[in-house]
Amino acid sequence: MNTSKLPPTFDKRCGTIAGYTAHRRRNENSCNVCQNANNVYAEKWRNENKIKVAISHRKSRLAHPERVRQNKKSWREKNPERSKEMIKNARKKNPEKYAEIGRLKSHQRRAKLKLVQSDPYTEQQVLDLYGTNCHICSLPIDLQAPRSARQSGWELGLHIDHFCPISQGGANTLANVRPAHAQCNLKKGAKNVTDIT
Repeated sequence: MNTSKLPPTFDKRCGTIAGYTAHRRRNENSCNVCQNANNVYAEKWRNENKIKVAISHRKSRLAHPERVRQNKKSWREKNPERSKEMIKNARKKNPEKYAEIGRLKSHQRRAKLKLVQSDPYTEQQVLDLYGTNCHICSLPIDLQAPRSARQSGWELGLHIDHFCPISQGGANTLANVRPAHAQCNLKKGAKNVTDIT
């Protein structure tokens, strides 16, 4: 090979990982040939070490949650149609999960408007902590009953009730919520449980 026409940074190891490393050691930009060699090597390494890569990505996501949110937001802005389609498919596959998310977000919005504390919790955490009996009438809650008032049998279904209502300054926290029948919760309204017993 005639090396007289090659740039001064050319190394006979160019096109290999050693060439890429040599460029880096000399604090210079690697040539395209070395960059391509490194890309091939990196892709091969990621395919052979999928578990290590997944763990590394998870640690990075946990360490930088704000960056993750920003990346997701920018992706949604660049791909609005695909984002809508993915959300639509996810809602079809998990309607109960998305209904629960909607209910919990509604509680968070109300708490924010009233300027009271709001900590994340799930319906399963409420059931695990307080059981499956209605805290108002003490009878069992039918967890299989529909959650929508448009379907028959909804009256004995699960509602998450705020022991001290948000409208009266009660917090939206696990300590202030209890499982209740839908009908009992609606009859109770914005009163404290102590006011109706």
